[in-house]
Amino acid sequence: MTRGKANGGNDMAKERIYRRTHAGREALANDEIGAAGGEYRRILMLVTDDTHFDGVRAAMPQYGEALISRWLRELESRGLLESTAGAAEKDLDFTGNFTVAELLQKQRA
Repeated sequence: MTRGKANGGNDMAKERIYRRTHAGREALANDEIGAAGGEYRRILMLVTDDTHFDGVRAAMPQYGEALISRWLRELESRGLLESTAGAAEKDLDFTGNFTVAELLQKQRA
Protein backbone atom coordinates (compact mmCIF):
# COMPACT_ATOMS: atom_id res chain seq x y z
CA MET A 1 0.00 0.00 0.00
CA THR A 2 1.37 3.39 -0.95
CA ARG A 3 1.16 6.01 1.74
CA GLY A 4 1.46 9.78 1.66
CA LYS A 5 4.52 10.97 3.56
CA ALA A 6 3.57 14.45 4.73
CA ASN A 7 0.69 13.31 6.90
CA GLY A 8 1.59 9.72 7.69
CA GLY A 9 -0.69 8.25 5.04
CA ASN A 10 -3.82 10.14 6.08
CA ASP A 11 -4.88 11.15 2.57
CA MET A 12 -4.33 7.67 1.21
CA ALA A 13 -6.26 6.03 4.05
CA LYS A 14 -9.20 8.38 3.45
CA GLU A 15 -9.48 7.19 -0.15
CA ARG A 16 -9.55 3.48 0.64
CA ILE A 17 -12.23 0.83 1.03
CA TYR A 18 -11.64 -1.56 3.94
CA ARG A 19 -12.75 -5.15 4.46
CA ARG A 20 -12.26 -7.47 7.42
CA THR A 21 -10.09 -10.48 6.59
CA HIS A 22 -10.62 -14.04 7.75
CA ALA A 23 -7.93 -13.40 10.38
CA GLY A 24 -9.83 -10.28 11.45
CA ARG A 25 -13.07 -12.23 11.83
CA GLU A 26 -11.26 -14.91 13.85
CA ALA A 27 -9.53 -12.35 16.10
CA LEU A 28 -12.86 -10.65 16.75
CA ALA A 29 -14.65 -13.93 17.48
CA ASN A 30 -11.87 -15.25 19.74
CA ASP A 31 -11.14 -11.95 21.50
CA GLU A 32 -7.53 -11.94 20.24
CA ILE A 33 -7.13 -8.33 19.21
CA GLY A 34 -4.23 -7.32 21.43
CA ALA A 35 -3.12 -3.86 22.52
CA ALA A 36 -5.56 -0.99 22.01
CA GLY A 37 -8.22 -3.69 21.94
CA GLY A 38 -11.21 -1.43 22.58
CA GLU A 39 -10.71 0.83 19.58
CA TYR A 40 -9.42 -1.98 17.36
CA ARG A 41 -12.39 -4.15 18.33
CA ARG A 42 -14.77 -1.34 17.48
CA ILE A 43 -13.17 -0.83 14.07
CA LEU A 44 -13.24 -4.56 13.35
CA MET A 45 -16.92 -4.62 14.27
CA LEU A 46 -17.63 -1.63 12.00
CA VAL A 47 -15.68 -2.88 9.01
CA THR A 48 -17.39 -5.78 7.30
CA ASP A 49 -17.64 -5.69 3.52
CA ASP A 50 -16.43 -2.70 1.53
CA THR A 51 -16.43 -0.08 4.28
CA HIS A 52 -15.14 3.33 3.24
CA PHE A 53 -12.90 5.34 5.57
CA ASP A 54 -15.70 7.91 5.90
CA GLY A 55 -18.00 5.24 7.34
CA VAL A 56 -15.48 4.40 10.05
CA ARG A 57 -14.83 8.07 10.76
CA ALA A 58 -18.58 8.82 11.03
CA ALA A 59 -19.01 6.02 13.56
CA MET A 60 -16.08 7.30 15.66
CA PRO A 61 -16.54 11.10 15.69
CA GLN A 62 -14.66 11.53 18.96
CA TYR A 63 -11.38 10.57 17.24
CA GLY A 64 -9.43 12.55 14.65
CA GLU A 65 -8.80 11.38 11.10
CA ALA A 66 -5.07 10.92 11.70
CA LEU A 67 -5.66 8.57 14.63
CA ILE A 68 -8.29 6.54 12.78
CA SER A 69 -5.96 6.31 9.77
CA ARG A 70 -3.17 5.05 12.00
CA TRP A 71 -5.43 2.42 13.56
CA LEU A 72 -6.62 1.24 10.15
CA ARG A 73 -3.03 0.95 8.89
CA GLU A 74 -2.06 -0.97 12.05
CA LEU A 75 -4.96 -3.40 11.67
CA GLU A 76 -4.04 -3.84 8.02
CA SER A 77 -0.38 -4.47 8.86
CA ARG A 78 -1.50 -7.18 11.32
CA GLY A 79 -3.55 -8.82 8.55
CA LEU A 80 -6.88 -8.15 10.27
CA LEU A 81 -8.07 -5.75 7.55
CA GLU A 82 -7.36 -5.40 3.86
CA SER A 83 -7.97 -2.39 1.69
CA THR A 84 -8.34 -1.38 -1.92
CA ALA A 85 -8.31 2.00 -3.59
CA GLY A 86 -11.69 3.72 -3.46
CA ALA A 87 -13.50 3.26 -6.75
CA ALA A 88 -15.87 5.60 -8.55
CA GLU A 89 -18.75 3.13 -8.18
CA LYS A 90 -18.34 3.41 -4.41
CA ASP A 91 -18.52 7.20 -4.50
CA LEU A 92 -20.23 8.11 -1.22
CA ASP A 93 -21.59 11.48 -2.27
CA PHE A 94 -22.50 10.34 -5.81
CA THR A 95 -20.75 13.31 -7.44
CA GLY A 96 -18.90 10.94 -9.74
CA ASN A 97 -22.21 9.94 -11.35
CA PHE A 98 -22.76 13.19 -13.26
CA THR A 99 -21.06 16.27 -14.69
CA VAL A 100 -22.04 19.91 -14.47
CA ALA A 101 -22.59 19.96 -18.24
CA GLU A 102 -25.09 17.09 -17.96
CA LEU A 103 -26.96 18.84 -15.17
CA LEU A 104 -27.18 22.10 -17.14
CA GLN A 105 -28.36 20.24 -20.22
CA LYS A 106 -31.12 18.48 -18.27
CA GLN A 107 -32.15 21.73 -16.60
CA ARG A 108 -32.55 23.44 -19.98
CA ALA A 109 -34.63 20.58 -21.41
